[in-house]
Amino acid sequence: MIPMEIDGNLMKLIITNGSVKLKNNHQEINDLNVFPVPDGDTGSNMQSTMMSGVEAIKPLEDDTVESVGKALARGLLMGARGNSGVILSQLFSGFGKAFQSLETANAKQFVEGLNQGVKQAYGAVINPVEGTILTVAREAVEKAQEVATEESDVLDVLKTYLEAARVSLENTPELLPVLKESGVVDSGGAGLIEIIEGMVAALEGEIYQEDRSAKKAAAKAAKGHETDQEEEFGYCTEFIVQFDESRKKFNKDKLIKQLNRLGDSIVVVADEEILKVHIHTLKPGDALNLGQEYGEFANLKIENMTLQHTETLLHQPEG
Repeated sequence: MIPMEIDGNLMKLIITNGSVKLKNNHQEINDLNVFPVPDGDTGSNMQSTMMSGVEAIKPLEDDTVESVGKALARGLLMGARGNSGVILSQLFSGFGKAFQSLETANAKQFVEGLNQGVKQAYGAVINPVEGTILTVAREAVEKAQEVATEESDVLDVLKTYLEAARVSLENTPELLPVLKESGVVDSGGAGLIEIIEGMVAALEGEIYQEDRSAKKAAAKAAKGHETDQEEEFGYCTEFIVQFDESRKKFNKDKLIKQLNRLGDSIVVVADEEILKVHIHTLKPGDALNLGQEYGEFANLKIENMTLQHTETLLHQPEG
């Protein structure tokens, strides 16, 4: 039976199924990764982020969509990895927060959640770039809003979203030259579609199991990564700060200006309890010092993107 409404248990099921589909196919997403840095980890970061959200909602049984949404939002934020992962966390965090005071969600409310996610993601990315996952999510939800009503079948509306997302993904090379030069579509947008396909499958009764076998061979060969190996990409720097009393003096705009002097691919997210920052920079220590002004680190990660890119080149198939 096609659902007219989504309850907490069904919300858990579709989010989990979408996350598992992405996890099982994340290497294919890695192989598309050329932006913002061709380090081949977009799929890995996205699936890790979503599975953190899945772990957060796993204990919930017979809860409301509000409870599932809140747990999902916090789990995603705490577990977000990489530029793509942080953006993805905001898409689904905004989605999860949209169900306040709701026990169940109809198709119109469900799509409004997707729309809130788009708004939150655009707000978190300091310099949004079109032709990325942001574009795919925005154009898909715009199409879904045209058909979503309180009486709509959730499955039908989500299928409309999915079809629009696929069309938008195919157009990403026209918006982002580096994609066209490399002969690929946006990896983040492709990862989002994996999730939505899994959500649709769950509503149709197809449940995926995690593939725990050895790494799957990539279905698509990465193309056009002949970037000068002398190019320096810097460090992918991420941290979560647990706010202390300094929360009172926290100014997001001020922090963004300070981070802008240090690098790019900046995403800043803050609530009443924590601050999450992602930045690509040559001076990770300076970025960490800025964050530590507001509290203690709950988590941090620094990865050398130049080395990651070199590893990607070394493991590329010849041809």
